[in-house]
Amino acid sequence: MTRLDMINQCFCGESCEEILSSLEHLATQVQEKWVIDAITSMKSANPLGLKIFLRTIREGRSKNIEQCLETEYIAISNLIAGKISHNYYEVSSCFEQILG
Repeated sequence: MTRLDMINQCFCGESCEEILSSLEHLATQVQEKWVIDAITSMKSANPLGLKIFLRTIREGRSKNIEQCLETEYIAISNLIAGKISHNYYEVSSCFEQILG
């Protein structure tokens, strides 16, 4: 199985939880550093940030750059306004993940 096949197999999950589960299963079958790094990164990330990022990426497949930027603006505006979460720590953690 090529690396691209492994990536496609793991990241075709519908949710962050499914993707993480696929990565953990793959880690029992292969000794690849990128798999362990992906698991570690997902487990240390803010769950809300992961879900927002996954949805944005998935929706972005069928959008042009202007539409993608608009979606990001709306997501960040909703985080700031507290429409997604009123938990300040969770929101700031999401910003850190989204904006890098």
